[in-house]
Amino acid sequence: MGRVGGFAQRFLAADREGKLTLSRWAVRRILVTARYSDVTRMLARNDEWVLVRPRRGRDCETYLVSARDRVISRYLILNGDYEFDLVLQALGVLQWKQVDVLVDVGANIGTVCLPALRRGYARRAVAVEPDPMNVTLLRANALMNGVTDRLEVHDVAATASPGEFELARDTKFNNFGDHRMVEPGLDVGGRAKVRVRGDTLDNLVGSFAEPRVLLWLDVQGYEGQVLAGSAKVLNAGAALVMEFSPAHLARHGGVEALQILQQYHSLVVDLRSGEVAKFTMAWLNDRARTLGDQFTDLLFVPAGHRLSS
Repeated sequence: MGRVGGFAQRFLAADREGKLTLSRWAVRRILVTARYSDVTRMLARNDEWVLVRPRRGRDCETYLVSARDRVISRYLILNGDYEFDLVLQALGVLQWKQVDVLVDVGANIGTVCLPALRRGYARRAVAVEPDPMNVTLLRANALMNGVTDRLEVHDVAATASPGEFELARDTKFNNFGDHRMVEPGLDVGGRAKVRVRGDTLDNLVGSFAEPRVLLWLDVQGYEGQVLAGSAKVLNAGAALVMEFSPAHLARHGGVEALQILQQYHSLVVDLRSGEVAKFTMAWLNDRARTLGDQFTDLLFVPAGHRLSS
């Protein structure tokens, strides 16, 4: 980890198409010149960007992160990755050593898709991220980790239909993984709103011929709207992992917005508790009542896919 000065400004400069303009030489200079620092002092200073490099002996990725983000950036600095164990757990349950396609919706700065690609758990990946800062860091991190040839990035929101939408950025608590899609006119409690382009996942990525497709959703309660525009992806037999937060879902139609999953998935696995159950809306509503204001991560197993006993 280290601070980055003038090179970071060049690194984060993007043209109108959102493509990075920094050369690979400049990326190497950043890696060479970054200085190590204590994480607490580093985040307390006014530095804008922090370079997170793998500790010796750790198989982790290199990330450029915002020093203002106090959640994902802090986890990366302290641990090297952010909840990537959930990815490994899901693959273990599915008995997949590698996925053919990973579709990472709400990709943030790449903490799911980049390690999956670099460590060989995904052959290729599609990342969908609407926040301008996050998607710029995502592209930067893909370049530094050498996976740009296998990563397709869309700087839009995955939505139920094409159009323009509002994204509420968490600038109040500085949790840059908690940006949220919001309905027009909704009070967002001091969050900064930005207009973003949205499109359906079917329009963005279409269908897949590959047999092992994993759809990864972390969209702060917007899952129902994403799924409403994802019929082709789901019909391709994609397994689905999503953060399940009843409180977040309540802002966008509640748990009932997930009914579409009954057409495509037969089993559900709670990755945090380990429970495996036949997937029904009754089970999902019961889990929502049990969780209350808490959350968990659920794996929805496609119909016809058998799990080992």
